[in-house]
Amino acid sequence: MTKATILFADNDPEFLKTRAEFLEREGYQVIPAADPTEARRLLEQRGGIDLAIVDIRLVDDDDERDTSGLTLAKEVARSVPKIILTGFPTYQAVREALGPVLEGLPPAVDFLAKEEGPEAMIQAVERALATHVRINWNLEIHWDPREHLSFLHLAGLVEPDLPNDILAQRAGELEGLFRRLFYDYRRLRLGRLFWHGSQRLCLSALARSPQGTDDPRIVVCGERERVRRELNQMQALAPETVQGIRLTGTTETVHFGGATYLLPAADLETVQSLRDLFQGGKERPLKAALNSLLKGVLAAWHRRGQEIEEGQDLMALYGRRVGLAGNNFSRTEVERRIDALVQGARSLSPVEIKRNQGRITFHFPQEEPISYPDPVAAVYAPLEQHGAAVVCKISPGFLTADNVLVDGRQQVWLTDFAQAGQAPQWWNFVCLEAMIRFDLSQAPDLLAWYDFEHCLVRPNSLHDRLRVQDVDANLRTNVALIEQIRWQAGSETGSDPMPYYAGLLAWAVGSMAHYDPALLYTQTERMRGAHLLLAAAMLAQRLGETLPPAPITGALHLDDNGEVWIGDRRIATLDGQELELLLLLFREPGKPVSRRTIVESVFHEVYTPGDSQQEGRINTLVYRLRNKIEPTPNRPQHIHTVKGKGLRLSVMGGSDR
Repeated sequence: MTKATILFADNDPEFLKTRAEFLEREGYQVIPAADPTEARRLLEQRGGIDLAIVDIRLVDDDDERDTSGLTLAKEVARSVPKIILTGFPTYQAVREALGPVLEGLPPAVDFLAKEEGPEAMIQAVERALATHVRINWNLEIHWDPREHLSFLHLAGLVEPDLPNDILAQRAGELEGLFRRLFYDYRRLRLGRLFWHGSQRLCLSALARSPQGTDDPRIVVCGERERVRRELNQMQALAPETVQGIRLTGTTETVHFGGATYLLPAADLETVQSLRDLFQGGKERPLKAALNSLLKGVLAAWHRRGQEIEEGQDLMALYGRRVGLAGNNFSRTEVERRIDALVQGARSLSPVEIKRNQGRITFHFPQEEPISYPDPVAAVYAPLEQHGAAVVCKISPGFLTADNVLVDGRQQVWLTDFAQAGQAPQWWNFVCLEAMIRFDLSQAPDLLAWYDFEHCLVRPNSLHDRLRVQDVDANLRTNVALIEQIRWQAGSETGSDPMPYYAGLLAWAVGSMAHYDPALLYTQTERMRGAHLLLAAAMLAQRLGETLPPAPITGALHLDDNGEVWIGDRRIATLDGQELELLLLLFREPGKPVSRRTIVESVFHEVYTPGDSQQEGRINTLVYRLRNKIEPTPNRPQHIHTVKGKGLRLSVMGGSDR
């Protein structure tokens, strides 16, 4: 049976040699270190160390003040249990080494005097491993032969630039991580790699218990601190829904962290990424999966809470989401990369593309040149129409075609929570449309992309029907799915498309910023770059226009299901306090309803004049309701504020007075 790898640090070479030989005869692999510098280097850089034995005096055995070994134990590799070894035990040192900690292991899990002998050392090692390491050395690990994976390959995906010798050590450490994650099992089959990026990856696993039970799991692992932060975000923010993925186990090594998840009621053999489902080409299961995601999973996340960001620029918030803020990319670097993208796209087709003097020009054959504003300038400029207040909701993070999983019943699960937190309320819908629009769509040439983008960028409302007949036949399913996304977005955020278009522009520019002129790109990849450039330019022009309010073609009314209609067009579905407020206003349309009545009838509280918290809650509720039912929330046509009297509902619309 394989035994653990132990770092043994002692400045007495003879003691180190004899005790290391004793441990090796017991089947342990021993890595020696003769000073604190070497011990620190090994603990920080070498993977696969399961336990450390550290002499408390690593510099000078005769110096009573030397506690360099204890200092090392406190500062380095807190996930590795450590046994402090000394010939001069003191009460203070023992208390300091074994004392309580707020997180992780204490500096030492045991304290051993040198004169206790090698048998005592073996006993201490066995206790520490049994209590704190829990590595399943008997676990049989198999790989799905179709996937061509290995721990060496996975370690390279997490840390791609390591030298070969260090990479081999990391592969061993990663194997140890899986042996810890599946400690209670006897066989493990690792299958499909769903996604990787940002020093993390996700794959499927099937584990068999000693009792013969097969347990399917999803494993997310990667760089330790990133996985730890992601787990904290997920556990703090994820809604408790039947459809949500459930955390079943976590563990850490020096460099890696890992978590196992259960997909309740899912058949893991049928689980695939949204990308794979899309490549199947069938519209009906795609719409069913999208409906599950929009109305089930995302709606549950968005109900977890919201904040109103006063004085925040919406475009700047989007820029941070896509990596255009901070130290990721300077504007100068973004400009350089997009210039290179334009150069690379020139060989694709007879379409001539030019970028200069703040404009992007596309010259299609036998057509007049079409000029648009430069999208880079637009994405770095404030979005003035939406600069006063931005509604942010709890988001699960960055949705992609690979980190959204779907089973055979079109139920959906999310697997990447690294960016979970407050985000502009349009963000998740933007991610989904961008995924379909830019990552999953295929067109024969840039002219077909132009028709596609023209169809998507013209609507004046998120509830407008898209002219699917105007696009290439291969793109019509994509348009139908985008229409489905926009309808739900409009129901949750209001029908004004401008903040939605702003998110798409930021997403497109953020994606183009990853174009690396030093790399070689295929023709398909260059065509995607040209498509992003065209879409971003058209979106930039659209954002520069002023949209008229959506036309009112009938009276506003509310049905028994909480659905709001204008004429024969459904605008939104309401529940909770939003529905209660609208019902209250509907009791006497055209007459003001006081704030006292709103507090007492909707919040079911005693009204306190001048209470800033009550006033803020009323304002937030009105803001949310207007965003759902008003064609242009900043210029309300239905819910009007009557100064000094409260709120008034106009079912036919009209100007605010």
